[in-house]
Amino acid sequence: MKKKLFGILALCLSLTGSVYGASIKTPAHLTVTTAEDSYVLKFDNTERSFKNVTQAAFEVDVMSNCSLWSSGRGKVLTKPYDTAETISITIPQDELKGFADDEATGYKFRVRYDFSGQESAFSSEVSIGSFPSFKNASPWAREALYVAQDLHIIPQTALNDMTRSVTREELAEMLVKTAEIAGLGRAHGHDSLYTDAATDYPSQAQALGIMTGYGPQYFAAASPLTREDMAVSTARLLGDKLQGSAVVGDSNLASPYAKDAIGKVVSAGLMSESGSVFNPKGTVSVQEALLVMVRLYDGYQIK
Repeated sequence: MKKKLFGILALCLSLTGSVYGASIKTPAHLTVTTAEDSYVLKFDNTERSFKNVTQAAFEVDVMSNCSLWSSGRGKVLTKPYDTAETISITIPQDELKGFADDEATGYKFRVRYDFSGQESAFSSEVSIGSFPSFKNASPWAREALYVAQDLHIIPQTALNDMTRSVTREELAEMLVKTAEIAGLGRAHGHDSLYTDAATDYPSQAQALGIMTGYGPQYFAAASPLTREDMAVSTARLLGDKLQGSAVVGDSNLASPYAKDAIGKVVSAGLMSESGSVFNPKGTVSVQEALLVMVRLYDGYQIK
């Protein structure tokens, strides 16, 4: 009789142990960060002993804009199981399509185990803001654009296309904001001098001595900015902090007032040539202008 009871007990223990059931632990210490265009989830792997890893998976639940969890709509992101002590799961922004609102301004994530159809409880949730939308941004510019976003120097009008030519008014805003946060200058409280400008930034840029208009009330605010004028404005902001001077191959094409500034910003690595050509009369894209601002901030901020 005792042998029979022992055998039944052993069989029950074997069955419950083989499927884990309610005994599956919950992933612990979940965090979320960003990397390029992806979200990175990390957590402690509290279940490292699943015997058949091909039948196990991590499931990621997603919520955006305080809507329902994706699992409540029958959808989760499934990721392969791993026995590592710490798990890192990378979720590209594009992978969230269909799991979250298209116009999401923030996300929440939580994670659980799925072992052959049996699920653990979800981990605690973590939250993070959504990626800023840098329309048409080039891959080489994205890192600088994220920095510019964190510095709050990107004009709202510039978000519609990173590759189009930056306007004079947009550059004025970038320069004024960068000058302030870098400790290089401040020009608040100036009334707008220019009737064609939508903001006070052109007037503030003039007060700082880094940009000027084309008449008493005309700034050419909507006009595209040339590379030589970008160089001049940047050099004016930094003044005697720029000491060296480079020789560019097409300096003969630059306006006389811009030649010295071009040599200084190229020497400092703030702007660059393409080959040996600076193209002084060419225009500057939004993303190029922001890259210069980030370089300026990184290299010349007063700490």
